[in-house]
Amino acid sequence: MEASSTIFCGTPEHPETCIKRLESGLFLREMTFDSGKGGEPVTIGQTTDLHFNYCDEIDLANRELAYTVTTRKWLANAESVNQAKQSLAYAAGCDQIVITGDVLDYLSHGAMTLTEELIWKPYPDALITPGGHEFTRQMQTGLPNETTIESRVAEVEKFWHHDMQYISKVLGGKCMIVLMNNGLGKYLDCQVERFADDIAAAKREGYVMLLFQHEPICTFKPEDTDVPAFYAFEKKSFDFYNRSVGSPAMNPDEPTQKIVEMIRSNADVIGGIFCGHRHSAFYLEVDGWYTDADGNRVSKAIPQPVLEGNPYCKNGHVMKITVK
Repeated sequence: MEASSTIFCGTPEHPETCIKRLESGLFLREMTFDSGKGGEPVTIGQTTDLHFNYCDEIDLANRELAYTVTTRKWLANAESVNQAKQSLAYAAGCDQIVITGDVLDYLSHGAMTLTEELIWKPYPDALITPGGHEFTRQMQTGLPNETTIESRVAEVEKFWHHDMQYISKVLGGKCMIVLMNNGLGKYLDCQVERFADDIAAAKREGYVMLLFQHEPICTFKPEDTDVPAFYAFEKKSFDFYNRSVGSPAMNPDEPTQKIVEMIRSNADVIGGIFCGHRHSAFYLEVDGWYTDADGNRVSKAIPQPVLEGNPYCKNGHVMKITVK
């Protein structure tokens, strides 16, 4: 255990369901993977669901946002900034910062300005995958967005500091991280070929591949229709069989089916899937497999920890991932 931390939930013997609390108040979960390559470990600090809820004067001149301000009260007036600062400061001590979506609570100039000032200016190498909140101006209004989804996606994409849809990076010669946008509950056709190429490269070079995205995928385990959170900050349980990305019950489109199939069928190289979206602390395993050298199908579960939302309990939440 790190110095000056206490166990908030679970036990260190079961790190997948253990939450530590640092002296600063920040909540910490940890996972470790062995690349078999030796040498210095690499570390990734993940946080998720920052939900910057802030409108400035530019936003208030927009009729749509001026109304959203009157209905969306959770974390209003940038209430989640302190939690974001704490989690980012900790994650900055790792080799890579990754944020898995819903940085914006809704699409506003004020929230984008906070993202620029708190994330990309101090941490220019931070990688962020969008969630669904980035693409809406309507929050708890009961009204549809006044602009098209295509125009809103284009606006966010113009603001993003790196490829918003897909980005991969090799860390320390032993780990490949891949960020994919699935924030609207699906994958995209533009991701399919790039993902296939990266899987091939990871296998060829012996990298541990770690996936980062906003929404968890279907576990393909029928018993996962009511999975309890091991610590509930919001949701006490959730149906990860019928209501997650790629579930047959949701009639996924072709790119989503292809990518979910690629994830599940390459469990020999994909070490874990890291996401948020559900706001409470969950640990899942996706039913995966791979084909061995003799052509045999070998079953292998893929860990899918769901990190709790960053604003809860006022001190921030981080997943520290170590690849030895």
